[in-house]
Amino acid sequence: MGPGGLVHVPRGNPHAPFNGTDEEVRALIIGNPAGFERYFAELAGVVTGFPPTAEMVAAAGPIMERHGVELVGPAPLAS
Repeated sequence: MGPGGLVHVPRGNPHAPFNGTDEEVRALIIGNPAGFERYFAELAGVVTGFPPTAEMVAAAGPIMERHGVELVGPAPLAS
């Protein structure tokens, strides 16, 4: 997706947004119903880079569980 692009992901569908470039990007994520933003706020405290380290993924586990997020497939780990 390029600048100005839009993606709609219906609830319950696996997805994995990421920035595949070295440039900083901005994303507007609109969720409904409200409240899921607390997941991202908590996650930001433990995932501080991409790809994440094994330690970050381990620390994210309880946060994901608390918010009903399931990791499908292997995590993209830093080498």
